[in-house]
Amino acid sequence: ARPDAAPRAQDEGAGVERITLEAAALDAAAVPDRILIAPWGEVRSSAGRFVVDDEAAQATIAAFRAHGTDVPVDYEHQTLGGDYSSPTGLAPAAGWIKALSVVSPVAATGNETQVEPGLWAEVQWTPEALERLRQRQYRYLSPVALVRRSDNRLIGIHSVALTNKPAIVGMPPLVNSDQAAAPDAATRTEPAPS
Repeated sequence: ARPDAAPRAQDEGAGVERITLEAAALDAAAVPDRILIAPWGEVRSSAGRFVVDDEAAQATIAAFRAHGTDVPVDYEHQTLGGDYSSPTGLAPAAGWIKALSVVSPVAATGNETQVEPGLWAEVQWTPEALERLRQRQYRYLSPVALVRRSDNRLIGIHSVALTNKPAIVGMPPLVNSDQAAAPDAATRTEPAPS
């Protein structure tokens, strides 16, 4: 229940009382606009393992810049189509990744906000996605990682999905009561092309 709203009771008769609780929602400031796409190191997922290190992060940022478009954040991987398609066949965006950056373990260690090392994205959420995140209808991200077979390094991101069942083992939630801080001056950001 919201701390500023007391439960409302109604007399149902025969000694029964119904209590209505109101769920707390996040405000817009609690929904991050910088999100962790993939943690640093060997990443375990239900689809296999891949590596995120400086070489992988730089390759992924370079691929993002070379493509010249924002990367979609969708719902439940619907932009993949096929088995992931919605019943309507539509794949609406939940947001758009505008820039990628990397936080190395060295930068994360020296950072007072204890930012998790890995590949981070600056995202512009749609109003519908903001509302769904505020209401905690979705809590996790799941990237569609493009991985080089020869060394299992991440080399690109096809898309990222809002989901409640992320493939990456131990992926932190986007929204929770003790929201992780987003990267700051300790990050290297590669802006999206204009």
